[in-house]
Amino acid sequence: MPDQGLRPVFGSSRGSEPAAGARRATHDIEQCLIPSGTFTMGDSSGDRNPADGEVPRHSVSLAAFFIDATPVTNDAFARFVGDTRYATEAESFGFSAVFHLALAAPEEDVMGITAGAPWRLGVRGADWRRPGGRRSSIEGLGHDPVVHVSWNDATASCEWAGRRLPTEVE
Repeated sequence: MPDQGLRPVFGSSRGSEPAAGARRATHDIEQCLIPSGTFTMGDSSGDRNPADGEVPRHSVSLAAFFIDATPVTNDAFARFVGDTRYATEAESFGFSAVFHLALAAPEEDVMGITAGAPWRLGVRGADWRRPGGRRSSIEGLGHDPVVHVSWNDATASCEWAGRRLPTEVE
């Protein structure tokens, strides 16, 4: 990536340093330049629902930045976890929400449906390594996007990689 004085995004760099003793990652996901510009942000559907936080529509100007061309893969996230021994929030909590058609867990692991989203099931044992529950794995899915990663998990991975998450405006 040529140095044009632009800020890269997650993939993006804010110059954060890894924690003491942590190894800085080689984050090899290609980045794309998003040019500067102005756009109208908010309520693209026109439903004017104030509860969704997308009104009033307003003009936003944004400086150019770089962003990863693809999502973070299972293989890339596994490198982060291997280097840092990081435990995701889903691993710490012992459960995560699984799309009902992707369920791969015994019935006793299903904690119930998510309020307001009946297609999502609370599933014990679901995490980034077992995306459908205890009877699933990411074997053979190394190039697929990592799932069951919270904002806190993604931020920790970004810090390790010397990148950052994009802002809402980006």
